Amino acid sequence: AAPLAMAQFEDAGAPAAAESRPAPQAKVRSIEIEGASQAVEQEIRALLRTHAGAPYDLRDIQDDLEMITTRPGVERARWRTDSTPNGVRVIFEVVETGAAGEPPEAPAPTPEAKEAVPAGEIVRSVEVQGTKRTEVDVIELVIRTHVGDRLDREKLSEDVKRIFKTGFYEQVEVETEREGEGWRVIFEVRERKLIAKVNIDGPSDSDKDEIRGLLTLKPNTFLNPFQVEKNLQSIRKFYANKGYFAAKVKANVADLEDQRAEVTLDIDEGDELKIERIRFTGNRAFDDDELRGELQSSEDWFFGWITGAGEYKDDFLKADVFLLTSFYLNHGYFKVHVEPAEVTADSTGLYLTYKVTEGEQYYVESVDVAGLEDDPLLERIKGGLRLKAGDLFTRDALQQDIENITTFYSDVGYARISIDPDFNIDEESRRIAFTYKIVKGPKVYFDRIKITGNTKTRDKVIRRELYVQEQKLYSGSDLKRTKERLDALGYFSEVNINTTPVEGQPDRERVTVDVREGETGTLSGGAGFSSTDSFLFNVRVTNRNLFGRGQTASLSADIGRVRQDFFLRFTEPWLFDIPLSAGVEGFRTLRAFQDFDRESRGGSLTLSYPIWDRYRVRLGGSWRTEIVSIQNVDNNATFFIRSQEGTTLTNSFTTTLSQNTLNHPLDPTRGHSGRVSVELAGTVFGGDTDFIKVIADSRWFFPVVYGTTLSLHGRFSWAKGLQGDRLPIFERFFLGGIDSVRGYEVNSIGPEIDNDVIGGDKELLFNVEYIFPVIPQANLKGLVFLDAGNAFSEDENIDLTQLRMSVGFGFRWISPLGPLQLAIGFPIERRENEKSSAVQFSVGAPL
Repeated sequence: AAPLAMAQFEDAGAPAAAESRPAPQAKVRSIEIEGASQAVEQEIRALLRTHAGAPYDLRDIQDDLEMITTRPGVERARWRTDSTPNGVRVIFEVVETGAAGEPPEAPAPTPEAKEAVPAGEIVRSVEVQGTKRTEVDVIELVIRTHVGDRLDREKLSEDVKRIFKTGFYEQVEVETEREGEGWRVIFEVRERKLIAKVNIDGPSDSDKDEIRGLLTLKPNTFLNPFQVEKNLQSIRKFYANKGYFAAKVKANVADLEDQRAEVTLDIDEGDELKIERIRFTGNRAFDDDELRGELQSSEDWFFGWITGAGEYKDDFLKADVFLLTSFYLNHGYFKVHVEPAEVTADSTGLYLTYKVTEGEQYYVESVDVAGLEDDPLLERIKGGLRLKAGDLFTRDALQQDIENITTFYSDVGYARISIDPDFNIDEESRRIAFTYKIVKGPKVYFDRIKITGNTKTRDKVIRRELYVQEQKLYSGSDLKRTKERLDALGYFSEVNINTTPVEGQPDRERVTVDVREGETGTLSGGAGFSSTDSFLFNVRVTNRNLFGRGQTASLSADIGRVRQDFFLRFTEPWLFDIPLSAGVEGFRTLRAFQDFDRESRGGSLTLSYPIWDRYRVRLGGSWRTEIVSIQNVDNNATFFIRSQEGTTLTNSFTTTLSQNTLNHPLDPTRGHSGRVSVELAGTVFGGDTDFIKVIADSRWFFPVVYGTTLSLHGRFSWAKGLQGDRLPIFERFFLGGIDSVRGYEVNSIGPEIDNDVIGGDKELLFNVEYIFPVIPQANLKGLVFLDAGNAFSEDENIDLTQLRMSVGFGFRWISPLGPLQLAIGFPIERRENEKSSAVQFSVGAPL
């Protein structure tokens, strides 16, 4: 025998063909035929032996390929496969006779034309040895050495590489030996082990699920060391993106019987590294501190574990480049370039370095509008542009112009308006001439409106909230307000509104309102402890979308040492299918004050109607009947308190003007909620007391940066006894507690007589909160606050210098189990015997 030098290739240098080549045990997922006409394809499919769901068999595929090539009208064909998690896609590529495509292969030479091969150089036989799971056909299909060919040792070397590239074999050798007057070629292979199981040890269950989604190592595929290393790199990248740069990942392979293997990925994530320092290079116009303030990434600090500062996130780094670029563009640096952060690490933490190429500042030379020459509103459009000649260029002004023009025309039907901001730069003067090239397109009307995804909420509940109407002129603002209104309902976890052109009708757009139902019902129970109530227990049953009708029903009970509350409420927002909101309430409450207890029982009926729907302004009226008992009065209480002992009936009518533009009822980040109410109670209504009460309450939410929110709240209240009556103590104003001035005892702030708080006839309250995400995925937010307020007696004027103040921090969680709130306040200039405020929590579960 005359053996050829054995060809054996290392994994590191070989392509990872096993990732696309399926193991023979796989199932056929689908069969596709490319390049064939419909008639030819139908004929081929009728004769195929390979079919979806059948085992992946190379012999069947080879037979099918021969069948295809013999069909009339088929010039040639070939096949390929694509491995997927659900099976193997088999694709037959067909070139029909006379079809354009790849140039046909050269025809095999006829015996007469074929070059004569000396008998001693002819390949007499080709053998394959060592196959167990794979078929010999796998090799015969890829090699180019065949019986009758001249023995070509270079071709044999290429054949070895081709066999190896299938990914099924870890070793391939070829030998040649004399056979008569020719050669016998022997390919000897050793198959790779088949993966029986893939284990992941070390991470949490949630991380395991994410990691499995990244893996290409699957059971019943061949074990390829190159593919294993590629998977390890993917896992390292996964942990690096979470800040675990020291994560250790290794693969342990345990041999099993029958040439199988069990792969265990052993993962030690190590400690999470925080961002220790953020640096910049190339910045001349702005210092590092100013640029750091523009980033979404931030350096770690003492309270970073609360605020999330210092966390490394790949998405943050991508956003940082955009934010830095935008910052420079808004300061005239038209050609600024910011490179992605260079990340280095040591034992103390991570270090980010951003390389900035600032360039020069550019000014606006001129601003023109093209495409609206015959539009009577052209001058109005030009007059409203924010980008003006002579100004320093800012990206915000450019984008605002595009947004304003788009909004203006889309609100009058031009749904397909396009605006292209063209510019010419004069490098010598560093000035830019801008031209907004506008194509309005045709006027468009709304076609059908389709509601999808509402598995619980009735169609009419959604449709009655829509600003858009079928056959109405297209309006981008109406679409936007519709989404805001549906979001504000709080019924849905997600609202998407899409418009699509109607085929054959260029002036029509079909509207699809797609919603995802959220949790609107809660059954919650909780317990808390505070210096005021000691132990406080509560239970609540609420449904804000009862039976999918948009109605709200709730039952709640709070039981503590100083207060007991029982409420039953029902609200119909669209009474008689008009936007007339009707609500009914029954209640019983008990409050323990320093020198007396107040018990009240009663109910109310409320009606309200939108008078300025665009801004969500409503006018309402309510009737309240309440029986109040002042009892358990301390013998040492002041005369005024003792004079209030007994039972009083109050009948009153209240008129309320309210507005609510909050973007979410439970977790708002933008909008306003306010009301002004005037309540009149008197014997004329059948009650025992005469008084008037005015309350003005306003709360604003402003989005700031990076998901943070600024909340401002103010309340002014005033009341006065009528018909010579003094304002009853149960209608007076008391402050202090988690709902007013945190850091103080409940109802401990107000006018005093002999150290007894008797409440005021007017109050003033301010709350400032800065709210920030702590764990966004869990909807957990933190906040810092400043509270100020006081109540004043009849003989006092409101004095801002007498406001009681506190600062503090807290947490809010609108969780699937119900709302949770925690506040820790610190009174400013605390007086003797004053205590800190209550710490309370509640938790529940969705119905």
